[in-house]
Order: sequence, then C-alpha cells, then structure tokens
Amino acid sequence: MTKTEPGPLPPMAYSRSPKAGAGETGKAPLGVLVLHGFTSHIHCVDPLVEPLDEENLPHRLPILRGHGTRYEDMAGTTDRDWYEDAENALLDLWREVEKVVVVGLSMGGLVTLELAARHRDKVAGVVTVAAALRFADPLAGTMPVLSRFIRFLPSPNSYNDMELKKKENRNYPKFSTRAFAHLWRYSRKITNLLPSVDAPILILQSHKDQVVTPRSAQMMYDKVSSTDRDLMWFEASGHEMFLDLERDAVTEAVMAFIRRIQASAGGG
Repeated sequence: MTKTEPGPLPPMAYSRSPKAGAGETGKAPLGVLVLHGFTSHIHCVDPLVEPLDEENLPHRLPILRGHGTRYEDMAGTTDRDWYEDAENALLDLWREVEKVVVVGLSMGGLVTLELAARHRDKVAGVVTVAAALRFADPLAGTMPVLSRFIRFLPSPNSYNDMELKKKENRNYPKFSTRAFAHLWRYSRKITNLLPSVDAPILILQSHKDQVVTPRSAQMMYDKVSSTDRDLMWFEASGHEMFLDLERDAVTEAVMAFIRRIQASAGGG
C-alpha cells in the first residue's frame, strides 16, 4: 500500500513552503523535491535553490541518511533508508502542493525513479541527472563480495575541471563499500521498475561522466513508459553536473523543464 502521510522527516538543508492562501485547496499547484547523490554534500544540488526561490516554488532538499556528517556514518545505510527519507520529504511537500517534480542526481536519480513509479498520483515530472543506473567501473559489481573484507574505499573523481573541484567539492573523501553494495543492487532493482515510470521525464547525462556509464541514460529513455520524454546530452561535464564545466546549462535545462510542468499544472 502506498504511503500518504510522512513519517519522521530527514534533516532539510533547504525548505520553502507556499505563500499563504495558495489555491482553492490551500495548496500551491507545484513543488520541487531535489535529491543529492551517494557520498554527496547537499552542495552538489544546491545550485537549484536560488532559481527555485526566484520562481517562488515550494521545495525540499533533504539530507539522506548517512550523509551530511562524516563518511563513516554511511556504513549500515541502505537503499531503503535513502528511499524512506526521500519519500517522507515528498509526502511532507505534497501536504502543501498539488503535484511535485522530483529532481535527482546520481543515487538520487534512482530514488527519483522509484518515487515516480510508486507515487504516480503525486509526481508530475521527473528529472534525472547522471542517474546511477550503470557504473563505469567494471569492478563495481564485485562490491557485494569486496565489502566483506574492506570497509571503506576512496571516492572516485567526479569533476573534469580540477580547479572547480578544488573550489566546489565537499563530498565525502571515502565511501562505505557495504553501502555501495546496496547501491549497486538498487540500480538493478530500479532497472526493472522503469516501465512503471510514466510521468514526463528529462534525462540529463554527460558523455564524459567518469562514475556512471553514459549508456545508463539511453537505458532509461528506452525503458520508461513516459510518452513525454527527453534525453539531453552534455559533452564536457564530469559526474557532478551541477558544479562542473556545464553547470549553468545543466541548471537552466532543469529549470526549463520545471517551468513547463508548472505551466501545465496551472502555476505558470
């Protein structure tokens, strides 16, 4: 049975509620939920905060379990923890808005797709940014075994501009191998769930992503049931698409999609 009321909420890095008196129901037409990635600091998605505020769009940017503290805290977290936190944030936002656009980076992209599949009545649009459906490292699939012997490994580089990395990177320097094993299994689970996604979807992917193989994007495009779907390629960015070489174009692409959904929801 699909949840309709939120449970305990995760910490919110950013949260905006509708202005008083929004709509006949007291709800705003549209809100936006933004989900960060694996090992990520919320900074990896916070370039969206200013344009969302400028559009007066209610939003939530939750910090998913095991994140926002120290990398050791990732150990013991699973995809169910990340999904539960995101689902509770979605339902909290839905109390204030009629429909939600969900935007997810990397791991957050997988969670976004599950929310879209399980809450079809609430999700009006989906944006995945470098969603972690398949990993570039051919050894990624060994992590369920490797995690029995090694607890942490260095996080991979996710920038193509090293000067931007020095300036912007706040992600964990290491990751929990056990948590990654759950992420790897989750990517397979979400692949099987893709036909249940029928909301309008924008898929953003860089050909030069070092973490996620670009074929992930084509797989999503081919397997979702959405009739309104678009796959947008970028040619220079690394995995951190909101902070790397094409950052402004990535943010604008996401906002253009949100504005289009907003107009169709009667909020434009």
